[in-house]
Formats: sequence, C-alpha cells, structure tokens
Amino acid sequence: MGRVRRFKLTGVEFFAFFTLGVAVVVGAPRVVAAYNCGNRPFGTPFTVTPQSNLVGVTTTYTIQTSVPVLDGCDITTSTVFTLVFPGVTDVSGVPVGGGTFNGQPIVQWVQASGNVLKFQSPVAVANGASIMLVLANVVNDSTSGQKYLTMSASPVQNGSIGATQSDPFALAVPTPTPTLTPTHTSSPTATPTITLTFTASATPTPTPSPTLTSTPSATATETATSTPTSTPTVTPPYAYCESGPSTGCVSAGGGVLRITDAANDARDAVTWKFRKGPALSQAAFGDPVNGSTSYALCVYDGSTLVMEARVGASATFWKAIKNGYRYLDKNGLTDGYRRLLLKGGVAGRSRLVARLVGAPVPMPLPFSGTQLFDATGGIVVQLRQFGGGCYETTFAPSSVRRNLASKFVARY
Repeated sequence: MGRVRRFKLTGVEFFAFFTLGVAVVVGAPRVVAAYNCGNRPFGTPFTVTPQSNLVGVTTTYTIQTSVPVLDGCDITTSTVFTLVFPGVTDVSGVPVGGGTFNGQPIVQWVQASGNVLKFQSPVAVANGASIMLVLANVVNDSTSGQKYLTMSASPVQNGSIGATQSDPFALAVPTPTPTLTPTHTSSPTATPTITLTFTASATPTPTPSPTLTSTPSATATETATSTPTSTPTVTPPYAYCESGPSTGCVSAGGGVLRITDAANDARDAVTWKFRKGPALSQAAFGDPVNGSTSYALCVYDGSTLVMEARVGASATFWKAIKNGYRYLDKNGLTDGYRRLLLKGGVAGRSRLVARLVGAPVPMPLPFSGTQLFDATGGIVVQLRQFGGGCYETTFAPSSVRRNLASKFVARY
C-alpha cells in the first residue's frame, strides 16, 4: 500500500506518492511563504567609522553590518531604514551631502531631522549579505564619551528587522589651540658717545676742546588690534516647533484632540482635527510631493511644548488632491504618521487631520500620575509648515472632556 508525503526543496513544496520504493510527484508545486523576520537584529560586527572623532564637527560616517540570516529578512526596495544617532547629533544636512547604500546613491529620504534619519533602500539585499552605508554631513553630538547608534528596517520581505545597537565609537573634546599674544620689544636707546678732539695752539700749553657727538636710536612701539567675530544664527532646513506657541497662526472654527497613551506602545495614538478653517488653496500648503515642504505637529500645555512630531516631503507617501495634499503610510514609519490630510476650500470648509499611531509616536510625558496634561492654561495645537504656514486650534479648559494619565480628549 502506498502513502502520500509532503516535502520541500529550496522553498518549494511538493506532494509525492510513494509505492514500492518509488516516489511519484502527484501535486503541483506550491511556493512556501518566507519565514517572518520577527524583529531579528542586524548581524555582528556592527561597526561605525571613524571610531574616534571630535564633538560638534561635521563627519562622513561609514556603517557596516549584515542582514539577519533568515529567509524573510531580505531587504527590498520598499524597505525603509531608521537610524537614531546619539544625543543632539544633527543629520538634517545628510540629504544635501549625500549617502550611498551598498554603493548605490540614496535618493528617497523619508526623514532627516534632529538625530533621526530615515531612507528607502535603493537596492535589494539578500538575507545574510553584508551592508555598507556611507552618510555625509553628519554633525556630531556635543558631548564627549562612548557613543552608539541604533538602526532598524521595515518592511523587509516578511516582517521587520528590529532596532539594533552598533558597536561603540568615541567622541572627544578638541584640544584648545593656544592664542598668540603679541610681545612688545623695545629697541635699546643709544647712549651718547663723547669724542675728544685736541687742537694744538701756538702757546706751549695745549687746550683740549672736547666735542660731544650723540646718535640716538628710535624706539619702536607695537599696537595690537583685535577684530570681533560674530556667530551666525542657523535656521534648520525643516519644520520644527518653537519652545512656545507661535503667533500669527491661522485659527480654526472647531477642533478635536484625542491622545491615547497605552501600556503597549504599539497602541499609542494621537488624532488632531482642524475644522471649519478659512479659505485655503493648495498653494497655501507648499509642495510636499515634488518640493521640500515639511511639517511639524506641536502640542503645548499652556505655553510649554510637550510634543513634537515631524514629517517630511516624499513622493512616495504624499499625493496631491483637490485643494491640498494627503499623506498615507500604513506603517507609520515617520513619528507614527499614518495619515495627514491638508484640505483647502472656501471659508468654513477647509480642514486638516493628523493621525499618528504606534511606538514611533513621540508621546508627551504625563503631567502627573492621574493627568496627561495640566491643562489649566488650555492646550494649543499648531501644525507648522517649513517656509510658511501655521495652523492652530486652541482648547480652553472648558473644552477638555477627559484628562487622565492614559487618555485625553478635548473638542470645541
């Protein structure tokens, strides 16, 4: 009596009927799905060079590691890498300076703000293969000591590669350069030289007539002049939040703010709605599709900034719509942004909607063990736009419906 067995060869599954010791394939091959990468880490070693550098200087870094060895961890051209550099490292200039991934230029920058850099892989890389990433124009952290960066990637062929810490590298404070102080050297003043000249007279008694000859030397005097050097003020080339609410923002006739700070960070969520706004056109929002317009959602408890979430321009995630733009990213790779709607229209019909979900959301710290915000001075939410617009909803204390440590709701 024969029997049917299932077996797999190089990722393809077959069904065969065994009889009298002979295997006969009786079913068409079926491709087996790849394993889930399951947030496995990048391989070791995970090096960052130069391994020794100075604080605050602009540096080109080379990062080398490898893809996890598991079918399903393969990098695709849809994979977005997220790098978090230490401290106050500034990566905003990297897209200008340029970068390469396994020798290929990186052209799709998802985010480059503060110490967070995100980009879409320009090439596919098989599991177990090596990775070499070169990034220019990175401004180092301002403090010295042993440093690390972390890197993750999602989505890969099946699942994600988890945040992995690099091998250490060091930053040091530069040795001060001595300042030269001018030394004033005076030339010695000459001492007059007396020359005696004797002139014989007709009388037997000689009368000496001394002649005094003096040759003074001039004394040189040096004057040191100092020239003051001004320090320029640098404005970041992306949208960012001020320490307090900005003035002159466009106000809404209605607004909603809902924040859920869940025990499981994957369930964190922020929803903000700007409703019944003034007349706005598509041009008012800049151009996040073909241009470089970026946005920052800023939440203020009274006059104190408690949350800042940024999202940059992208031809992948942004789409032009009638009277505005729409951002969609089902994975919320950039500060948790799943959706950002910028919709213009006639007066009273314009609206803006932001929806942020998951662990990447930069959640505000609770005001206390029972309240997310103080809220006695009201809550101000502003969407700031690089190069221009600012849109605002102001929630008075009376508009707050719920203010728990894990849940906040306000509307007007």
